[in-house]
Amino acid sequence: MVQCMEGQDVVRLVHATLDRGQIDFQNLCTFKDQLGYGERDYYYYYKKRIGDANASVQAIDYSKDVEYMLEYMAESEERKLRGQAQPTEVRDGSNGSSATPLSQWPTHARKPKQIKGGMKMGRGCLKGLAAVAKRSKSQSQKMKIQFSENMGGPYGDNRRTFVDEVVLLTKQKAPLIGVSYWRDVSRHVKEDIAECIMDHWDLETTKNPKKKIWKVAMERYKGWQSALHAAYKAYNSYDKRIKNKPEDIDIMEWHYLKKYFATRQFKSKSSNNSQNHKQLKTSHLGGSKPFSQWSWEKRDPVTGAEPCLLEIWRTTHSTRGGEWTDEVAESIYEKVEKHEANKAAEMEQLKAAFRQELMGEFETLMAPYRQALLPEHTPETNTNTIVDEAGSTDDNIVATQIVHSQQLAK
Repeated sequence: MVQCMEGQDVVRLVHATLDRGQIDFQNLCTFKDQLGYGERDYYYYYKKRIGDANASVQAIDYSKDVEYMLEYMAESEERKLRGQAQPTEVRDGSNGSSATPLSQWPTHARKPKQIKGGMKMGRGCLKGLAAVAKRSKSQSQKMKIQFSENMGGPYGDNRRTFVDEVVLLTKQKAPLIGVSYWRDVSRHVKEDIAECIMDHWDLETTKNPKKKIWKVAMERYKGWQSALHAAYKAYNSYDKRIKNKPEDIDIMEWHYLKKYFATRQFKSKSSNNSQNHKQLKTSHLGGSKPFSQWSWEKRDPVTGAEPCLLEIWRTTHSTRGGEWTDEVAESIYEKVEKHEANKAAEMEQLKAAFRQELMGEFETLMAPYRQALLPEHTPETNTNTIVDEAGSTDDNIVATQIVHSQQLAK
């Protein structure tokens, strides 16, 4: 909502619904120009002193002021360099304008890109071009993705592309201002992210697809905030932080985050996270590849069954030569393996005891029926009886023939 003052008593309010991805500093300035009004806000730029001239602060009201600022700063820098008597020494280990040494550079902070031939070298921020190329090659708008039953994460040939699209949509739609945790993101933003993903990915056979998408988005949102905080710590002054603003956010969000990262609440949370991370006794060698992808790559080629968690631990904590990363990882594996073996032995004992108890109850239940099936008087049989019966067989046949002849005569 923009408030436009047209005099002492006339106030006009303009209300419009815009996508978060379209709200940046340049668009706001353009929007004000289109309305024909200027609004003095907190965006200023500092004119550096040259020679004996006094420094001054100029306010930015319109887009033309931004263009003038850029032109002025370029001329100012050029004049300052020409006025120096001694050449400026530039070191490769200076990391651009940062005073932070390479050995103390935050792990998640992006280093300033080197410029070669007037162009910046490096990958740059995520643009989602891989997904567009794959859809164009396969001639299908929906690509397939699967989730691991053991690990719960995505896996397959399209796993990296799927995660990149979730990250891209999360950065475009999830706000940074006024949000400390993923749970603070509004419900309709999460629904919008999930629906956009489901429109371009085949998730019909996936159980609870939205929850799985939100889990990936939550982890990547936390990683995004961590990377921004690392970029904040890489520079020790306001000017250097403004100059080295991350490419995937605008100036308003970066200005807010700089204030938020300096609050006592965030410093306490960051300190707790750092202490918890230091308590890790071992680390894996899996790199950025998730365990769900490792499980999919190690599945049985015939049955398609995924390996157990113990096998995944061994794969991600040992080198290609079979050596463990450290003694802690090996010790944990041996303890869990011994526990699983004892658990299997106990399970076999329980099965044997259950089987014996079940057979005893079955014998007790069938005893009356078995007794009823037996004859009341069982004749004694011996060898003599069998011989007598065998000897009288011929007599019985003759007697039977005589009786049959008498019946025919009658």
